Amino acid sequence: MANGFTLEGDREMAVKLTRLARKFPAETAQALFQEAEKIIVQADEVVPRLSGDLADSKFVDDPIISMAGSSVQLGYTADHAVAVHFRQDITHEVGEALWFANTLADRQAGMINRIRGHVGQNVKVNGRPVG
Repeated sequence: MANGFTLEGDREMAVKLTRLARKFPAETAQALFQEAEKIIVQADEVVPRLSGDLADSKFVDDPIISMAGSSVQLGYTADHAVAVHFRQDITHEVGEALWFANTLADRQAGMINRIRGHVGQNVKVNGRPVG
């Protein structure tokens, strides 16, 4: 995405997710994908809408599994997404500034536990879930 920006979670959560992804890459990738879909649905409730182009540009890519772990990219591809996101001096008839950052911050609470829960339900050791 040419006009993109990156929001990263806290370091402790990143370390925990990396460990989990190295042990169970496919299951962690699927859990991250499901979490990303929930984030984008929640963000869509508060994304500013004037023409609809911004909301229509939302995406969640398929998970990527690598030696470093699992990752999922999500966001908005509209050229004006970053500018609209950070414009806090404008009142939108529908939606709000910082919609994506606020949604990510809201979803971050409990995220590691939701992902662990998903992985635990899908990984079995001796026939029993690990979670």
